[in-house]
Amino acid sequence: MPVGIMQIPNNTKSTIHYHNLESGYQFALAAKTQKYEKDGWIPSSKTKDDMLPWYDASRSDKHIEINVGHAQLKLSESDAQFYYSMYLGRLTNGGKYVVRFDGGVEAPVGKQDLALTIYNYEGDKLSTGSGYILATLLHHTSANVANILADILF
Repeated sequence: MPVGIMQIPNNTKSTIHYHNLESGYQFALAAKTQKYEKDGWIPSSKTKDDMLPWYDASRSDKHIEINVGHAQLKLSESDAQFYYSMYLGRLTNGGKYVVRFDGGVEAPVGKQDLALTIYNYEGDKLSTGSGYILATLLHHTSANVANILADILF
């Protein structure tokens, strides 16, 4: 059973461009501004069950392309794991996920990098139509995997 990306919170200073090359679903998500920083609000895409494509090295349309600033990720599913040139976390058959980006994260080598956290989508408690999600809601949600994208300068 396929898995889906439900929403993308953007806790960075860059616009996120999301394009599922298989389904055609795409959007741009504005960067976080100071206006909402102190209240803990994070810009978030609308809630939509967008199927994560199965990785196929011979096809150029079998991934979701996510651009954050100068960083580009190609996210897909392979062997029941998230895949973007390396494997991340296990996937549950029919599972739904939230992919959060955080910018300016201190990396072990002392530079600022981009971080990716994938949460298990827990029903309507994370659903948003307002274009923002409360950061505390994500803190109380179980993370599937977290990773600093170390070689991607932010």
